[in-house]
Amino acid sequence: MEKHDGKIIGLLIEDLFTDYAKDIIHSIMNAIGNSSDIRLVVMAGKHDENPDLTGSEHCYKSIYNVIYRFEEVCHFDGLILALGSMSESNEVVWDGFFGERFKHTPKVFISSSRDNEITVNYDNESGIREAIDYLVKVKGFTKIGMLGGREDNSDANERKEIFSRCLYDNNLRFREEMYEKTYMAEDCEKAVESLLDRNPGIQAIFCVNDAVARGLYSVMARRNLVPGKDISVFGFDNTRMAAEMTPPLSSIGANSDAPSQAAVELLLKLIDGEKVSSVLIPTKLFGRESLKYEMYDYKPQEIMDVTPEFIDKLFDDCFYRYKNELYDRENVDLKRLFHEFMTRMLSAMKHRYMSLEEFEEAGHLIDIFFENGAMNYTDADKFVKSVDRLQGSINRAQKSVAANVRINRLFARSKDRAILTLAQGRVSREHLTKYGRGRMKDFLADVVDYTGNGRDTLERIISNFDKIGLENAALYLFTEPVIYNYGEHVRFPSEIELRCVMKAGELFILPSERRKSSLEMIFSREELALRCKGFVTLPVFYGTMIFGLIVCELAGDIADRGDYVADLVGRTLYIAGHLG
Repeated sequence: MEKHDGKIIGLLIEDLFTDYAKDIIHSIMNAIGNSSDIRLVVMAGKHDENPDLTGSEHCYKSIYNVIYRFEEVCHFDGLILALGSMSESNEVVWDGFFGERFKHTPKVFISSSRDNEITVNYDNESGIREAIDYLVKVKGFTKIGMLGGREDNSDANERKEIFSRCLYDNNLRFREEMYEKTYMAEDCEKAVESLLDRNPGIQAIFCVNDAVARGLYSVMARRNLVPGKDISVFGFDNTRMAAEMTPPLSSIGANSDAPSQAAVELLLKLIDGEKVSSVLIPTKLFGRESLKYEMYDYKPQEIMDVTPEFIDKLFDDCFYRYKNELYDRENVDLKRLFHEFMTRMLSAMKHRYMSLEEFEEAGHLIDIFFENGAMNYTDADKFVKSVDRLQGSINRAQKSVAANVRINRLFARSKDRAILTLAQGRVSREHLTKYGRGRMKDFLADVVDYTGNGRDTLERIISNFDKIGLENAALYLFTEPVIYNYGEHVRFPSEIELRCVMKAGELFILPSERRKSSLEMIFSREELALRCKGFVTLPVFYGTMIFGLIVCELAGDIADRGDYVADLVGRTLYIAGHLG
C-alpha cells in the first residue's frame, strides 16, 4: 500500500462548529501554506459539561469523543492541542489516555497552563487593560461587569483575575454581584439575565469570549437594549463571528501573529529537532460598534507624503486579517494591488488633478481588488469606517473640492463594491445550503430500502457516497461495529477498510484487495486527495455502535454540517444492520 511520505500533524480541538475552532483551523492551514509534504488532520470532540452520567446528551458526547482514541493508534509526526484551555476534564483525558503514548511526540499546546510543555498563550492582560483603561479614563464608566467562564478553565480564571486587577488600578473595586460565570458558550442566557437583573444601570460588560457575547446580544435584544448605545460590550478572541454580529462586536485579539500560527512554527522546529520556548502573544482591543474605539487616525501630513510605509499602514488597518493569510503565485497579491490604486489616488490628491484615464484605471483596479476576495480580510463596519476616516482627512487637507471629485467617486466605488461583494457571498452561501440539502435527500432516497431487505444497503451507501456532497473524502469502516461500553476503555481493531474515496467530486470504489488498511496509517494513504492540505475526522456511529469514520477535506461548510453527514451515514448503517 502506497502512503503519503510527508509529515502528518494532528490537531486536537473541541467542538468543530465554534468560531473559535474555525479560526484556529483557518490560521493553521494558512501557516502550513502550500507545503505538499505536510498534511493536517483535525480530530474534534465535544465539550461535555454535564456531570449526570445518565443524561442522553452526556452519553452522546461520550461516544462522540471516542474520536480522540484514534489519536492513540494513528501515526502523527507532531500534535497541536487546543482543548478549551485544557480544562480539568481535558487534563484527565490527556494524562490518562495520551500522555505516555505521545511522550516523545513533538507537541505544542494552545491556550494552556501546562507546566513543562511548549505552549502558545495570549497575553490576556494587554488587551483587557487597554479596554478597561479606555472605559474608565476616557468614557468615565464606573459600572463595569463581566460574564466569565468555567471554573476549570485556566484562561477564564486568568481573565477574571486581570479584570479585577485592572478595575483596582483604575480606583474601582471588583464586586461579585458584577460578575457571572458561564459555560463559555452562546447558550448563556440565564447567566446574562442574572447579571442584568442584579445590575440596573450597568454601563459596560466584558465577555470572556465572543460566543458569550452573542448570548448577551440575544438577551439585550429582548430587553430593547442596544450594544454600544445602552451598554458597551466587548469580547475576547476577535473571531470572524465578532465582525458579523449586529452591531459588530468589539473584541480583544492577537496584536501580531495568531496563536495557532505561532504553534505551527514551533511544532515544525520541534519536529526538526530544534529547541524552542513557549510563546506569549500580545493582544489589543479591536474597536467596533459595540464599543467604539479607534487606535489610529490618518494625519493630513502622512497622507500628503504618499509613502509606501503609510500605504502599508493603511492596508493593514483596513484589511487586518490579510497579514496572517496565505497567498501564492496563483492568487492576486491584494496588498500590491491596493498599493497600485491607492498610490494613484493619493498622488492625484496631492497634485490636485486626476485625468479621466487615471480615474478609469484606478476604478478597474478597485473592481479587481474586491472581485478577488478583499472583504475576506476585514469586516464591513471596520472597512467602511476606515475609508470614511481617510476620505474625511483627505477632504480636510485638500481645500479644493473640485480636485477631489474623482477621488471621492473612487472611494464611493470602493464602498459600493464592498457591499456588493458581501451580498453576493451571502446569496452564494444560501444557494450552496439549498443544494446540499437536495443532495442529502437524493442520497437517502437511493440508499434506504424500506422493503425490509437491508443486506445490500451498505453497498448502496458506498455506490451513492458522492451524493453526500463532499468533494474530497474517504469512508473507512470496520468489518464489524465496535461496541462502546460506558466507562470502559475503547479498543479498536488494528485494521480498518477503506471502502470508497471522493476526489474532486468523483467517486472511486476500492476493490476488496485494496481495502485493508492499518489503523495507524489511515491518514497516510495516497488515495486521499493529494492537493488537500487538511482533513477532518468524523466518527460514524449510532447508539453504542461505532462503524468507522469519514475523513474529509477541511473546506466549505464542513465544520457546520460534518456532524450531520456522519450521523446520516451512521443511522443508515444501523438501519441496514437491523433490517438485514
